Amino acid sequence: MRRRIRLVIPAALILMTIAAPALGGGVTVVNFTEVPPDFEAGTPYRLDYSILGHGVEPMDVGHSTLQFHGPGGETVIFPAESTAKGQWTAEVVLPTAGEWRWEVLAGSEVMQTLGTLSVEPAREAIPAGLMDSLRLGLPIATLLALILLVTEIRSRSRTERQPAAAADVA
Repeated sequence: MRRRIRLVIPAALILMTIAAPALGGGVTVVNFTEVPPDFEAGTPYRLDYSILGHGVEPMDVGHSTLQFHGPGGETVIFPAESTAKGQWTAEVVLPTAGEWRWEVLAGSEVMQTLGTLSVEPAREAIPAGLMDSLRLGLPIATLLALILLVTEIRSRSRTERQPAAAADVA
């Protein structure tokens, strides 16, 4: 029994020293100020984020980038600009629709994998000439419809009065 205790106690101490760093939390945590709920292909988005040591202390990591892996296997990288210690901002434009995996890098090291983003297809823009035509044509069409309505009301009231006048004469 004593022999077993002599083996168990050192083994337990070794396990506790190995496990202690794991209980300390992650080395880095990436927090985004705001991530838009919907992404659209070809639309620029500004993403602000912080890199914090153990989720608390801002970390100076040199340079940071956002890396995206697209549905067709393409990879796009957007450099981030440091705005303060541990604070970063990046302008992101995802070129195609689909599911994109993304991650934050510090140098060439992946700091945090962020999951996937669903990117919607770009909306078709209304041609400028059509918009100009609608801006001019819609008020004119509304005015013409109003004139036709007034004309129709006047002509109905005249036809309703004419048979009554003919009945009085007879």
